[in-house]
Amino acid sequence: MFRRFLIQFSNIMRNIKLQIEYDGANYSGWQTQKNDKTVQETLSHAIAQALQEKVTIHGAGRTDAGVHALGQVAHFKTGSSIPAERLVHAINYYLPHDIVVKSAVDVPETFHAQYCTKSKVYQYTVLNDWTRSAINRNFCYVYGYALDMEKMADAAKLLIGAHDFTSFTTKAVEEKNRVRTVQRLDIRKEGKYLYFTIEADGFLYNMVRTIVGTLLEVGRGKITGEDIMDILSKKNRIFAGPTAPARGLCLIEIKYKDDIESLLRNLYHENADVVKRTLEEIGGDRQGDHESVKALQEFLRKELRMPLRILAAQTIAKIQKITLPTTEAFKKPDIFQCPGAEKVKRVEIVDVTCPHCRKEGTASVAGFEHEFACEVCGTLICREVPESCIEKCPVGSACVGEERYRKYLMGRKKSSTEWPSLPPCIS
Repeated sequence: MFRRFLIQFSNIMRNIKLQIEYDGANYSGWQTQKNDKTVQETLSHAIAQALQEKVTIHGAGRTDAGVHALGQVAHFKTGSSIPAERLVHAINYYLPHDIVVKSAVDVPETFHAQYCTKSKVYQYTVLNDWTRSAINRNFCYVYGYALDMEKMADAAKLLIGAHDFTSFTTKAVEEKNRVRTVQRLDIRKEGKYLYFTIEADGFLYNMVRTIVGTLLEVGRGKITGEDIMDILSKKNRIFAGPTAPARGLCLIEIKYKDDIESLLRNLYHENADVVKRTLEEIGGDRQGDHESVKALQEFLRKELRMPLRILAAQTIAKIQKITLPTTEAFKKPDIFQCPGAEKVKRVEIVDVTCPHCRKEGTASVAGFEHEFACEVCGTLICREVPESCIEKCPVGSACVGEERYRKYLMGRKKSSTEWPSLPPCIS
C-alpha cells in the first residue's frame, strides 16, 4: 500500500517490461507507420486505455508485415501504481484477439528492450508438401520440392559464426555494419514440416528469410553447399537464394544480457523460494563476478534466515575465484587481490556446538568475525581470528576496507588477550 502511494504521489516512473505474442497476418509489421495498422500502434492504444495515460513503447526489434511473434519484448515507462501482474489483464482487455501480453514485470530504469539484448531467436516453418494447409496457412511456407536434409544441414553450419551478411539482406545500404554473429542454425524435420531455428546477436533486414530461401535451394540442388562461402564473400544480394515469404517466420525469444541488479534485488524478497532460486541462478552462471560476491556478502551480513545464509555462503565459495596478483596490482589495491586478504573476506560454514545450550548446528562466519550468535539460544560464541598478511601490509586497510580491517584487528587483539585458546565449541 505504501509503495503504491509513493508511486502515485511522487515523480517516480516505473519501467515495465512486456512479453508479447501476436499473429502478424493482419498487421503491417511491428513498427508504427503513418497509414498502416501495426502491432506497436495497437499495443500503444491498448496500454493508453488501460492506464489512462499516454506511453511510448520501445520494442526489442522490428518484425515485417506478416511475421509472427511468440516472444517479442517491449518496455515502457509509467507513473501508474497498478501492480505489474494486474497490468497483463488490464492491457489484454483492450487488445484484439491476435495480440496478447503474456507477462509484465517491473525492471530497473536502465533496462531497454532493444539495447540490452544479447541475442534473438527466430524460427521459420516450411510445409514440405504440394498441398497447402488450411489451418496453418498463415504460419508456414508451402514448398513442394524434394529436399536433401543432409546437404542443407552441412550448408547451415557454414553460416554459423561472425560473417558479413550483405548478400543476405535486401537493404544493405541502410546498415553501415553488416557483420552479424550466428550462434546456432538448426534444421529439424517433423513429418512434412521443416523448422529452421536461428539465433544471432542481431539480424539484417530479411536476413532470416533469405537464409531459409538459400538453404531450400541447397536442399533442392540448385545451389551447392560449397557455394555458401562464395556467396558470403561476394557481398551481393543477387548471388543468394530467394527471400522466403514472411508468413513462415516467427520471433521465438529475445535473450538479454545478465542484469545483476535485477537478480540481486530478489535477495531481499520475503519469499524464501524466490531468494533460493536467485542464489542458485547466481551460483550457476556468475563465476568470478566480483560485484556479485560483494552483493552476496552484504546479503549474508543482513540475512537472518539460517538456510539462506548457508546457501549464500556456499554460493560465494562457488563463484569466487582467487587469482595470483601481479606486482602492478599491489600498487593499486582493489577488493580482490591478495590471497591473505581473501582469508579475511571469505565466508565459511563451520560446525558449532553451543557452550550454553549444547545444541549442534552450523554457522556462516567471515574471516574477520571473532564472535557470532548461536542460532538456537542467541549466546555469543567466540573464536580465534586467523592471522593474515593484511596486518603487516602497508595497504592492508585499503585492500579489505577500513571497517573490515578494524574488525579484524579487534578480533586479533581479543584472540591474544581474552581467548588464549580456541573454544572447544568450534572445530
